[in-house]
Amino acid sequence: SATAAAAAPAIDNGLPSASPYVDLQRVIKLIEAERHLLAFDLLGDVRRRLDDVNATANSGDGGASSKGGGRKNKQSPTSTPSTPRRKKWRNKSTTSAEEEKQQQQRQIEIEKAVLLLREKHEEFVALENRANMFINAKDNLTTSSNWSHAQTLFGITTYYRRELDHSLSIKIEGELHGLPLFEQMVVLRECDLYHLWAPFCTKSRKLAQLDKLDVVAWYMVGVSLVGLSRDACYRAVGCDCMNENGSVLLVAVGLNDSEEYGVKDELRVGNQDGKLVDGDDGDLNVELDDVG
Repeated sequence: SATAAAAAPAIDNGLPSASPYVDLQRVIKLIEAERHLLAFDLLGDVRRRLDDVNATANSGDGGASSKGGGRKNKQSPTSTPSTPRRKKWRNKSTTSAEEEKQQQQRQIEIEKAVLLLREKHEEFVALENRANMFINAKDNLTTSSNWSHAQTLFGITTYYRRELDHSLSIKIEGELHGLPLFEQMVVLRECDLYHLWAPFCTKSRKLAQLDKLDVVAWYMVGVSLVGLSRDACYRAVGCDCMNENGSVLLVAVGLNDSEEYGVKDELRVGNQDGKLVDGDDGDLNVELDDVG
């Protein structure tokens, strides 16, 4: 007899539902699936709805709404709203018992959503930090007005930009033909092999795999002819946007530049004093203590 194939799980499209509490649970699942930008937008929509309810419930006291969140509004979605006042439901000739029950259920859903926002505050702050990284990365990819063109050679275009902190940013653009996205991801994921193909990269090491698209790594670059070398640790995080626009965003940030999600505090590199050291053979000695 034929066996019925199991139905594939539905892919979350990020559209808001009628329940802010259910939507917050969806936000948590989207974070776990590394769909950070979609989770950020849905979180912002929940925040705006809760603010609207709170402003309406407290309108008699002059309450004000602090709408924010997602990419449609630049205010933080992670601030926790106050719990709206529970209304006293009275029997009225124009309101049926069923309608009153639905109103009470909506009020309970709102209160559960506010409690969940408070319980998962740190996770939502981490989501905001990541989403801002990806938003800035997308802006840099799609905007060239504030970049200075350096050269175009062999189909690769190089730009540079002077930052407010007097650092210099470099942007390199190019096209890859006949190379599937999956194979590109495989190459970028293998941090241990960067020194075999990346120009001027003499050593590379993966320190921790925190998630499917989340890695902590170390590399050294140098020019042997002049005896110069520099090394750095970084965290590379990915955002799955395949269902939205068929892309995957990868952003790498130096560990000295950000303490997002506590990585800097959790990473232990080197000897017992926590100092970065080289072994006798010149390789990096590392020790990871409960990372991820």
